[in-house]
Amino acid sequence: MLFFLLQLGLGFWSHNHYRVHHKGGWKAFVHVWFGRVLMLLGVFLTAFTFRGSARIGYGGASIAVFLLYVGVVIRAHWEEKREANARADVGR
Repeated sequence: MLFFLLQLGLGFWSHNHYRVHHKGGWKAFVHVWFGRVLMLLGVFLTAFTFRGSARIGYGGASIAVFLLYVGVVIRAHWEEKREANARADVGR
């Protein structure tokens, strides 16, 4: 619970910094990556700590959601790089 409150505070701090300076900076970086770590912890805790999770299917479902999330993050990163390369090619 403490980590989630910390993440909320980091988000508030990061968003206020962005509103003032119009750039993310290290605060946004910490906020995003700490959130990703919390999501990963949530997946593993869901998958491996509930009694009978294999029987009920929570473990498989949480791992599937995690893999979907990783796929979306990788694709977004790939699309961002592709757009940056396209903008660089147009400027030549």
